[in-house]
Amino acid sequence: MDKVYYNWENFELDVAKIHGELVEGPTPYFVSIHRGSLPLGVKLSNKFDTPLSVIKFQTRDGQDKEPQFVINEIPSKDSKVIVLDDIFDTGLTLSKIKEIMSDYSNVHYYVIHSNTKADRVTDMNVLACNSTTGEWVVYPWE
Repeated sequence: MDKVYYNWENFELDVAKIHGELVEGPTPYFVSIHRGSLPLGVKLSNKFDTPLSVIKFQTRDGQDKEPQFVINEIPSKDSKVIVLDDIFDTGLTLSKIKEIMSDYSNVHYYVIHSNTKADRVTDMNVLACNSTTGEWVVYPWE
């Protein structure tokens, strides 16, 4: 399998892109999916000076059956919530996250990469900073 190497410079550009899209309007509340999007969540929550929640859920290795908050649940159901992940492949992870976020009225999904060749289990609207065509993405924090 081909690999794509994502570096810290790319990361800073993507943080700036997401920040630029979210700077207008209510302050967002960030939710990172453990582990891949933790650097993105920490960086954005610091830029906006807002709490960060973490949901543990990993479908790739079949480790987790259901997503669960492990750090900070979201304080109010009407908060502007930004769910972050590193990569959007089949959509299984974000679909399960969407289920537990169903009581929240203002949820948006951002990822660093979207695999345009993946067979999706969902038609969710996910905003991606970059796209791949099936390559394995190697992130600098791995």
